[in-house]
Amino acid sequence: MPKVTHYKWYLYPTILLFVALTVSVTALLFYQWILAVIGYVVIVLLGVLYYYIQSNYQKELGQYISTLTHRVNRAGEEAVTNLPVGIILYDQNYNIQWVNPYIHDLLPEEYLGHPLSIISSELPILLEDKSQEHRLKLGDLEHYVYERPNERLLYFFDMTETVETKERYNEEKTVIGIIFLDNYDEVTQSLEDQVTSSLRNKVVGLLNQWANEHDILLRSTDDDRFVAVFNQRALSEIETNQFQIIDQIREETSKDQVSLTLSIGIGTGERTMRELGSLAQSSLDLALGRGGDQVAIKEKSGQVRFYGANQMPLKNERVCVHV
Repeated sequence: MPKVTHYKWYLYPTILLFVALTVSVTALLFYQWILAVIGYVVIVLLGVLYYYIQSNYQKELGQYISTLTHRVNRAGEEAVTNLPVGIILYDQNYNIQWVNPYIHDLLPEEYLGHPLSIISSELPILLEDKSQEHRLKLGDLEHYVYERPNERLLYFFDMTETVETKERYNEEKTVIGIIFLDNYDEVTQSLEDQVTSSLRNKVVGLLNQWANEHDILLRSTDDDRFVAVFNQRALSEIETNQFQIIDQIREETSKDQVSLTLSIGIGTGERTMRELGSLAQSSLDLALGRGGDQVAIKEKSGQVRFYGANQMPLKNERVCVHV
């Protein structure tokens, strides 16, 4: 509570004023006693009026503080019981002492006196960490857990929507790939135009089928070069099967007594299309520099992952280097 309500220092000027008036009227008593009597009456009336005003002020102030305190207490109770925030109090042995209604719905029927592991087997392990902020999954819900060790108190905030939004954002990040037929010119220079056209149509058909399966926008920029635009989710799917399109192109074209190989450079992690394109070209240069017939994925950090290279000593290689 402010000091003004305790010490009432603001009364001092008023008291000094009354003292000064009383001294003045008393001095007047020796010269004009009638005026002095009138002055005393006025001082008394002013004192009564001041007392009345001051009493009402104190009463109204007390009522205001009482009402405000009641509202604050009710707001605190509402927050504890109704807001979508879980609260748990535990003892020195990490046994549950009290929970609020929100977290109560996530617990079994009997929980008081039980260890915190009844909530999740991961929770005691997380609390051993010096960090006071943790991430915990309860059922299908993602929670951030904030620990207050001095009060032996845990707050649970449902961050499911936030986590899902972040995951969707990461999945929808744009990825650019440059696809290059390594030995296209070498293979086709000795072939008839009709055979070359048939061979390219087969390759384009396989690439389009692969692009459709993974929701990739694929465009040809030259006879032996293509640009692919997709997202991080599609890239994860393609990485799972380790870019089988490379083996598929080689195997299908070998049936025509030729063997075309494919190299792909992919850029990911940048915000602008220009920067992604630069990363993709840099990745392609790395793949071709290693002999082609493989995929290089380069991130903004400079980390590179490789897939393929069946004709190299390391088959289906997946390594991480920084370039």
